[in-house]
Amino acid sequence: MSESTLDRKPRVMLTIADSYAVKLEERTTARPSGSAAQVHERQSRQGQRPSARKEPSANRAGVGQHEHHETSDRTGFRIEPLRMDPRLFQSGAAAAQRARQEQDDGAPAHARSQHRVLVSLLAMIGCMLLLAAALSFGLPALTQVRMIRLEGLATVTEQEIMKMLGDMNGTSLVTLDAKALSSRLLQDPRIAEAKFQCCLPNTLAIEIRERKPVAGILEQSSMGSRLVLVDAEGVAYAAIDPESGARGIPLLSGIRFSSFQPGQRLPEALLPLTKSLAKVLEHEPAVLEAFSEIKVVQTGQGSPEVVLYPAGSRIAVRAPLELSVATLKLSIAVLDILRTRGYGARSGEVDIREGTLIFRTKEAVSG
Repeated sequence: MSESTLDRKPRVMLTIADSYAVKLEERTTARPSGSAAQVHERQSRQGQRPSARKEPSANRAGVGQHEHHETSDRTGFRIEPLRMDPRLFQSGAAAAQRARQEQDDGAPAHARSQHRVLVSLLAMIGCMLLLAAALSFGLPALTQVRMIRLEGLATVTEQEIMKMLGDMNGTSLVTLDAKALSSRLLQDPRIAEAKFQCCLPNTLAIEIRERKPVAGILEQSSMGSRLVLVDAEGVAYAAIDPESGARGIPLLSGIRFSSFQPGQRLPEALLPLTKSLAKVLEHEPAVLEAFSEIKVVQTGQGSPEVVLYPAGSRIAVRAPLELSVATLKLSIAVLDILRTRGYGARSGEVDIREGTLIFRTKEAVSG
């Protein structure tokens, strides 16, 4: 068998169980083909001594379980068994398993999130169904009206309220028509507002806000005189005996009712007066006690004004329609000054409408 040239590469069969490493030494001649026995036979025919068998060194790395022979120094090649480290296969398998695990963990993350949402939603629906089942049995017994609690009553009696509401026993708090009930109560002019609140178990709370008088209008009729009470919204809501009268409120004059009925409203032009009286009564009601009467007069321009008549004095004060605590205090101070100067017994009028004080005697008073 002839030797191959250097350009020709040797073919070495490598397996996983038994691999070989090829090392080049000083000479790089082609490796003879054939097995070790064929090489020995060829050398014997040529009169050469067979090459001695060399045992692989004990400390040489890569010695396998099988024993192999080396070729002679003449070939320049030496073949050694190469043992593959099993840890390489274990680490590769572990890396592949980790990659699959990471893929399994990452891919279904959205699916697991959707699963959690679905489970939460089903749990919520289950709780709602249980709650609905419990309420269907227990709610009717807890929501039937068995007691009515009234708050804010002053002049209106409890019997009047119950009469306007009608029979409420057994009415469901769930289906209660608060708007219809409020309309019933507001038919009484003395009631300005009614609020309803359902209180479990079996209680309906009603808060009543009655109208508060800010002025009284003396009305003369065939049945005698009556004092009509007016609130801040200009509603004449009740008529009482003038002798029993409402204390602490001013008396309005210059206003007449053709046929008084509780619930009538004053002209809208007088709302600034009634609202301003409510503010004065809220902050400093004592200043109104200095005046026995507040008269509403019409001017040539059509807008109403007021004339204040102080108690114990013949001097009137003409003031703007919208009164204030400062205006009333100014009027009282001017009247005291005129009284100290000897004008208290004389008839006259002080005009404070334009922000300046003008005093006129009776001969110059107009209107």
